[in-house]
Amino acid sequence: MRWDKDMEEEEVEKLFEKTRHSTGINFQDYSSIPVQIDPSDITPCVDFSEINLHEGLISNIERSGYKQPTPVQMHSLPIFTQGKDLMACAQTGSGKTAAFLLPMINMMFDKLQGQQQSGHRYQYDHNPSPYGCVMAPTRELAVQIYEECRKFCYRTGIKSVVVYGGADIYGQASQLQKGCHIL
Repeated sequence: MRWDKDMEEEEVEKLFEKTRHSTGINFQDYSSIPVQIDPSDITPCVDFSEINLHEGLISNIERSGYKQPTPVQMHSLPIFTQGKDLMACAQTGSGKTAAFLLPMINMMFDKLQGQQQSGHRYQYDHNPSPYGCVMAPTRELAVQIYEECRKFCYRTGIKSVVVYGGADIYGQASQLQKGCHIL
């Protein structure tokens, strides 16, 4: 897998094409989707611009076809950005993956920019140390999360890698040794 800066335009188009043709829940009428929050002092966001996300991440959100946050994102993004813990349950296609990846990637922007300003560079050596780790119960879900992560990390300098059982361990280890921010 090449770095995103080396991707051909055709590969970029393929990366983002799946999300442009939105499937799943019809979110046109957000008000009819029930949401329970505890504690109830969280103000939901109605636009991604309210979350103070980095410009590169906002660009990738738009490129991915997101127009406005889904109900699970409207409530979870403010919780994450306040540094609070969250447990969310929502149906397939509701935007849960973006709800946890966006804050994670945004925090990595801050961390990596802080390191660059202090003169420290992330080292890609034989001992990869990801900043974030996402665990999934199935290979299919792990790959799905990885593909979403690639979209949000496009042209950000943040690299994701997926590993799972039943695949060539040497190939996966090789990908890890090339560097990994999100595993």
